[in-house]
Amino acid sequence: MQPGDAETTVSHPKWAGWLLRPGVWFWCTMALGAAIRLYFIFFTQGTTDVTLWQQHAGGVRDQGLIGYYHSNALMNHPPFIGEAESLLLRAADATGIPFRILLRAPFALIDAGTTLLLLGLLRQSPWRYAVAACYWLNPLAMIFSAYHGNTDSAVAFFLLLCVGLLSKGNMIGAGAAMGAGLSIKLPGVLAFPALFFFVQGWRRRLVFLFATGITVAFTYLPAVCLDAGAVYKNVFGYRGEIV
Repeated sequence: MQPGDAETTVSHPKWAGWLLRPGVWFWCTMALGAAIRLYFIFFTQGTTDVTLWQQHAGGVRDQGLIGYYHSNALMNHPPFIGEAESLLLRAADATGIPFRILLRAPFALIDAGTTLLLLGLLRQSPWRYAVAACYWLNPLAMIFSAYHGNTDSAVAFFLLLCVGLLSKGNMIGAGAAMGAGLSIKLPGVLAFPALFFFVQGWRRRLVFLFATGITVAFTYLPAVCLDAGAVYKNVFGYRGEIV
């Protein structure tokens, strides 16, 4: 410190001191969130999305991805995740493990990854453990990841992973994370312009863009080469349903 500089300290309420450390309360919170998610995965049927995904997975398995795109306009998921879920259905048939379990378990794990990413991104904040605990016990986070039976949790995970890698200057890794997220569910593309212009310098921006494009091409191009029209109509042209 230079002469005349005043040292600033941040004080926290005494009642909040225990929230600033990962004590017993934090690990109990983690255990409770995990137990609720496991209950959802193993002992509930989930929403109608579980049934829809089982139908989609069976259609891809029986008709092939492009054939199923043509036969069911509601199959609006990207090629990669469509093929991946059909493999999970084959695994369910081979092992006897219900598809509803194999469908939701990976996204519960992804949600755990989101919690770890929050801890890492907020490592300079004294409240990071409280924030992570609040997320892990958030009812919506638990429902979307372990009960709902869809791929929404992947959007948050890959966006946070992208932000974390960008903050470390890893343009290639960040682009790969963005592209991987888009291979599972498209809404993450809405954040791309903000992340693109967050990067300082056009050279680094282009590396980020190139890495994203290569990853997206790797997951979309095989299906696009087979039938670009079907992929565009079902995935990019999907307008949702009237609720």
